[in-house]
Amino acid sequence: MSGGDSWAPPPGLEGRGGLKLITAPEPTAGHDWVLTPPPGARWRLLGGSAQLVTSATVATRQVLFQVVREGTVCFTIPSPNTQAASLTYAYQFLPGVAQDTLLSTYPLLQLPHDVMLDNRMRVQSSTGAIDTADQWSAVVLLVEELGATY
Repeated sequence: MSGGDSWAPPPGLEGRGGLKLITAPEPTAGHDWVLTPPPGARWRLLGGSAQLVTSATVATRQVLFQVVREGTVCFTIPSPNTQAASLTYAYQFLPGVAQDTLLSTYPLLQLPHDVMLDNRMRVQSSTGAIDTADQWSAVVLLVEELGATY
């Protein structure tokens, strides 16, 4: 841009947004969690966590973290660990950190930077070999709500 040219952000995107902790509804046993921004919301995903308690049914669960837009998977991040029966893992997803298996019950998944979400998108888990008694809980996302004033 030169001279007197200027650029104004679209309405609702002026300045930084407010930080917000979003708790996903707990799914019924044997189902993955899903979180969708409400109508009109625009979020920048800063991180999150979710806990999976597996049943005694012998199977190796492979957890995937996904961002989906209008039914199309935008990206998938697989957990660096698999999870066996009768275990509790607290999955963490953060941008700018390497995936880590050092603490096996706290798998760390690397998010891309600047994941932007609107109400046409959803954040979800996808658990391979999920059992009908496996239970996701304590799903929390930290987001920057763009255009919010606090």
